[in-house]
Amino acid sequence: MPGMGGVSLFEGIVETDRWFGPLFTNMRFTRSHMPVRFRADYPLVLAQPVQRSAYANGTLDSMDIARGLDALSPADWQAYETTIVEPNTRPNRPFGAYATDTRKKRHACMREHDSVEA
Repeated sequence: MPGMGGVSLFEGIVETDRWFGPLFTNMRFTRSHMPVRFRADYPLVLAQPVQRSAYANGTLDSMDIARGLDALSPADWQAYETTIVEPNTRPNRPFGAYATDTRKKRHACMREHDSVEA
C-alpha cells in the first residue's frame, strides 16, 4: 500500500504482557507547507502478533555470519541464483511471486498437519 503523503509512521513492539493501556502510534509530519489529510478508510496502525521468543536476545544472537564470499556454500549460491538472479532475468515477471509461493507452502504445510491429526 502506498504511503500517506506528508506523514511517516513509525514501527514498534508493544509487549502486551507488560503494557496495559491504549495503543498509540508516533507520526512524523514531513510537510510543513500544506495540510495533511487523514482518511477514515486508510489504516494508520497495523497490529501483528509476534511471540517474544522471535525477538529474544538468544534468537537474535544465534545467527551465523559468513565472512567473505568464499564462506558461502554451493547451497547458498544456489539459493541466491534462485531468488535473486533468475527472477531478474524476466523483467516482465508478475510481482509478488515470493509471497504467493510462501503462502502456498504454508497452506500445504497446514493441510499436511491437519491430515496427520485426523
